[in-house]
Amino acid sequence: MKSSRGAKVSGASRTRVLRVLSLFVVFVGMLFGAQPAAAFCTIDGDGANDPNGDGQKDITQFCQETGTAPFELDVQWNWDEIVHGTGSSDACALFDTNADTLVDNAVCVTIAGSTPFTPTVRVFSCDNSKTKNCSGPVEIVSPASGCTVALSGDDPFPAGDASPQDTKATCTIDAADFGGASLGIVDVCSYTSSSPSSVASDCVLFVPECTIDADCSDSDACNGAEVCTAGACGAGTPLVCDNGAFCDGTEICVPATGCVAGTAVDCSGSG
Repeated sequence: MKSSRGAKVSGASRTRVLRVLSLFVVFVGMLFGAQPAAAFCTIDGDGANDPNGDGQKDITQFCQETGTAPFELDVQWNWDEIVHGTGSSDACALFDTNADTLVDNAVCVTIAGSTPFTPTVRVFSCDNSKTKNCSGPVEIVSPASGCTVALSGDDPFPAGDASPQDTKATCTIDAADFGGASLGIVDVCSYTSSSPSSVASDCVLFVPECTIDADCSDSDACNGAEVCTAGACGAGTPLVCDNGAFCDGTEICVPATGCVAGTAVDCSGSG
């Protein structure tokens, strides 16, 4: 029950171009051994205490720089909170290894409580189908990549909780965990659970794919009206065209218009 996907093309295209450029810079740097003078940091575009991830899910920034052998890349990210007392705080750095801006691998950290933190670090391969989580995760056993977590004094937002303090994860990434592939970072996101395939709460780079339901249209009325929820498109409820009345004939669904009445059957008994 959608008109077209055209309504969201411009925003999605801009996001894709920015990600491709960012990935290209990382790939070139790794291929030719470029050593940046300092970490390149990206601040959360939603600002301090943003509604997508306020509290333990709020990610304020991530930084990346070329690693020191044997590690190809160093990645850091900040949680806004410094005490993680209700449940756990879960976040992943998401990586692309084939420059298509989709997630191939993830390095994930789970913490709870307060400093000193004892992080649980897991590394996954993903099925290269999503941009803000690790779909189809398979945990990599005994990875070389690792992370530490400690308090830091570099909250980029003066209005942030406990500013200038944040909780910072610092990860050293070994491409051998991912088959030796060149690595580009897609995003850093926090999640609703410790599963890297769960719904993303707050992503530093994520631009919502929709603002209204019409942005999610796939022009197929038969699979239902897609909806926009918290910036993400969700599937609609498929139409059921059969009304169960034999004498009405067989109803069908046409993608462009929806249900179409069948050809009536003579049920009078006179025929």
